[in-house]
Amino acid sequence: MKKSLILVIEGALIGILAGLTAVLYRYCLTWAEGGLYQILNFIQGNGPAIALWFVALILMGCVVAQIVRMEPMSSGSGIPQVCGEVQGELNPSWWRVILAKFVGGTMCIFGGLSLGREGPSIQLGAMAAKGYSRLLGYDKKREIHLLSCGAGAGLAAAFNAPLAGIYSFWKKYVIPLTEPYWLPVSLPRYVLILCPNSFSDSPPFFPSPPPQYPCRITGCLSSLAFCSVWPEPFIIW
Repeated sequence: MKKSLILVIEGALIGILAGLTAVLYRYCLTWAEGGLYQILNFIQGNGPAIALWFVALILMGCVVAQIVRMEPMSSGSGIPQVCGEVQGELNPSWWRVILAKFVGGTMCIFGGLSLGREGPSIQLGAMAAKGYSRLLGYDKKREIHLLSCGAGAGLAAAFNAPLAGIYSFWKKYVIPLTEPYWLPVSLPRYVLILCPNSFSDSPPFFPSPPPQYPCRITGCLSSLAFCSVWPEPFIIW
């Protein structure tokens, strides 16, 4: 009972860490996009300014390339890297990945490139959970469970969709979902929603009217109960 309570509390903490990380990342991308539009409006019709902007773009490209060279695990969406770490095949530095994602992602948006937030939010949530685990000196098994919590929480934070985070955990991160873990891995998805909604007016992607709450809650609890008693890892291929 004591161990389960600790896991639940840590699940809530991971939700807060992942939520705050995702919120900060979202604000960085929003700020970069706003700055890009201001620069484009300023240089419009100004030949010398356009030339200087192209020089700046080349420099930013070189900086981003150097970031990827220094921390290869920060490239791409981040989802394959998280899957590899959950399966014990990769072991990147959590703080280097977070720093590289923030700096590289912000510069890419500022340079006019396209960048989604699903993959980076998943990896940032996972790395925030890994940092928590490393600071407390947990063993690898417990670290992987917390890392998986953070990964699903990051996805839920990206779209304000906690159920999507729970589903992604079961589908992508192949770990036996035994009774002590089904609540801790589900709780962060709901706790972290308080973080984005506390700093922005972004509503859930699939809002439910109050009359639908009992049916949705019953369905969620039924699926969680099913997975808690399933004798093998619950895997959706």
